[in-house]
Amino acid sequence: MSKRRRHPDRSQTEHGSTPRASRAACFRPMFVGGLLVIAGVTILVWGVWGWEVDLPRPPNAGPRKAGTQNAGTQTSDSTLWQVEIAPVSQWGRALEHEQVGDVFVPPTGDRISKGYIGTAECRRCHESQFASYTETAHWRSCRVSDPEQEPAGASFEHARSSSRYDVFREKGRLFHRETLVGKEGQTLSVTELPVSLTVGSGTHARTYLCESDGKFLESPITWYREAGWDLSPGYDLPIHPSFSRMASDDCLFCHVGRVERSRENSRECRIIEHSISCERCHGPGEDHRQFHADVVTSGRDDFSDVEDPIVHPGRLSRELSEAICQQCHLQGMAFATAAGATLWDFQPGEPLGKVRTDFQYSGNDEFRVAGHVEQLHKSACYLGSDTLTCITCHDPHYQPPHESQVDYYRQKCIQCHESESCDVDDATRMARNNNACSQCHMPRRATDVTHAALHQHQIGIYKGESAPRVEPVTEIRLVPLVHYRELAQSEQTRRTVLAVHYALTSGVSLQPLAGQFSWAIQTAYDAVKSGEADVAVEAMLARNMMSLGKHDTAVQLAKRILVRAREGTRENNEARDILGEFALTTQNNQDALSQYRRLTKVRHDANDWYLLGMCERNAGNINAAIDAFRRSLAIRPDLVVSHLALEELLMTEEPDLANSHRGVRQALQALHAEFNRYGSVA
Repeated sequence: MSKRRRHPDRSQTEHGSTPRASRAACFRPMFVGGLLVIAGVTILVWGVWGWEVDLPRPPNAGPRKAGTQNAGTQTSDSTLWQVEIAPVSQWGRALEHEQVGDVFVPPTGDRISKGYIGTAECRRCHESQFASYTETAHWRSCRVSDPEQEPAGASFEHARSSSRYDVFREKGRLFHRETLVGKEGQTLSVTELPVSLTVGSGTHARTYLCESDGKFLESPITWYREAGWDLSPGYDLPIHPSFSRMASDDCLFCHVGRVERSRENSRECRIIEHSISCERCHGPGEDHRQFHADVVTSGRDDFSDVEDPIVHPGRLSRELSEAICQQCHLQGMAFATAAGATLWDFQPGEPLGKVRTDFQYSGNDEFRVAGHVEQLHKSACYLGSDTLTCITCHDPHYQPPHESQVDYYRQKCIQCHESESCDVDDATRMARNNNACSQCHMPRRATDVTHAALHQHQIGIYKGESAPRVEPVTEIRLVPLVHYRELAQSEQTRRTVLAVHYALTSGVSLQPLAGQFSWAIQTAYDAVKSGEADVAVEAMLARNMMSLGKHDTAVQLAKRILVRAREGTRENNEARDILGEFALTTQNNQDALSQYRRLTKVRHDANDWYLLGMCERNAGNINAAIDAFRRSLAIRPDLVVSHLALEELLMTEEPDLANSHRGVRQALQALHAEFNRYGSVA
C-alpha cells in the first residue's frame, strides 16, 4: 500500500527462519542470505539479489477468461502445469468442503459497546458537513473498485524480475496479471486476479487489493499520478512478493473507516465502512445521538450544564487534537501496542500513547510518506506557538480546489507572518512560484515511496536546500517518536523490546540495531523469567530463542502461548510455527502435520503449503500432498521446491505435467543465477 507501516504482524518474510522438510525426512536447516538450505534443497524466501536480465518481448497476450490462470491463450509445455491449479481467487470455504460459522467482531473484541453508529447515521443530521467531506482525499481513501473509474489499462515490463504486467477489463471487472518470463522468452507462469478494492485517493497513487478465501492480497501493480502504472512500493526487486502479500486490518487501519475481524483468524477481516469515517476523528456517535434525542424529548431550554459527548478536535488540547491525526500520519520503523490492545483501540479524545508507541531511528531524518508529524514538531513555527497544529492548515471537512490552493494556504501563513517580512520582494515571488509560501518554506522532497514527492513539513528557510541538515549520530537505536508522559517505564520498556523485534522481522537490517537487539533479548528473557511478560513478549522471545538454537526454551514458551493466545492470533500462529519447525527438526512428522494443517488455514503463505505437502507425503497422503504443493504454487509460481516435488510425484501417472514442472523448475534455476550459488537442487 502507499503508506508503508512496519507492523507487529510479521511480514511475508516471516518464514525466514523456518526449517523445510527434505523429500524423505526432516533436517535441521541453514539460513543463508535470504535462502533456506536443507539437504541441498534451497527454499526461496523473499530477498534481494543483484541479478538482472534483458526481458524478451513475447507475443502480446490478450485478456483470458475470468477466474483462470492461463485460459484464453495457447497452453505451452512450460505452462501446462498451471492447468491443474486453482487460482487463489477461487479458494474459499466451499473448496475446503467446510461449513464454518465464522463470526466477525470489531478488532477490539466487542460488537456493540463501543457505540459506533456509522457515517450514514451522522449524515442524517450533518448533511452539509458530509457533502463537503466527500470532496476530500480522506473520503476517497478506499472503495470497491469500479473499472469505469480507474485509469485506462496498460502493459509494462519489469526487467529485474523478468516479469510482464497487464491491467485490463473484462466482464465488468478490473484484472491485474503478472507473467514470469524465462531467459529464452518462454512463459513460465501467469498469475491473474480480479481487483476488489482501490486504496488511496489518487492524489499521489492508487494501490489495489485482491481477495482470496476471506483474505485481502496486495497487487504488485500500482497507479501513480506522476508515472502511470508501475510496480507497487517495495516491489522493485529481482524477487518480490507478487500477489502473496496479505493486507490485514492493521494494514487497512489508515485507509478504511471501520472493520470487523474474524474470531477464527485475526488475519481475516471484512470492511464495514470503506472511507475514513466521521467517527475516526469524532469518536463513537451513539452517545452523541442519544444526547440530542434527549434534548428534543426533555422539554428543557438550557443544556449548558451538560457536555455533548461527541469529540470536537478543534476544542481539544494540542496534544489530544494531534493524536487524532497521528493515528495515521505518525509513522516510523515500527510500533508496539499496549498489552492486549490493537490499533483500533484508539479513540479520539484520548492520548495515542495510551494505545501505542511509534518508533524511529535515533538521529534519522529519512523522509517517509507519513512522517509529517515529527517534521512539524521540529519547526520553529511550531515550537514558537502554543496553537499551531495539523488542523491549523488542514481542514478535514474541506479540500480547496487546485486553482485556489496557493492562495488558500498562503492565507494560513499570513495569520502569523506578515507578507512584508519575507526577504524576497513581491514581484520576484509572483514570478517564481505565484507567491506560494510552501514552495520555498516547505519544499517537496523525494520519499521512500515510488514516484512520490511530498512537502517537507519542517517549515523553515532553506536557501535552495530541500531539507534541513542532520548531524551524524554515533549510535543508532529505536526511540519513541512521541513521548507519552503518563506511560509507566516498564510499559515503555516492553514496547521498545517488541518494536525492535518487529522492525527486524519486517526486513530492517540488523547491523544498526545489533546492540539494542541484544538488550531486547535479555530484557524479554528477564521479563519471562520473573513472570511479568505478556503473551506478545513471550512470542518474541520464543521466536528468537528458536533462531538462536535454544530449542527447548522456544518449545516450552510456544506450548504455553498456545494455551494463553486465542486461535488465529499472531502469537498463536507464531507458536505453531515454532512447534512445526521443531517437529521437523526432530522428525516428528505427525506433530508437524498438525501444525501446518492449521497454519495453512489461517495464513496465506506458499512455504506453509509446501511444508504441509512434505508432511502429507511423509504420512503417505499422496493426493493431499499434491494438492498442498499445488496450493503453494498458486501463491508463488516461482517456488522451485514445489515444482520439484510435483515433478517427482506426477512422473508415473501424469508424465506431461511432471515434465512441465521440470521445465519450469530448470528455467527458474537458470533465471535465478544467484539462487544456484547456494546449492539448489540438481
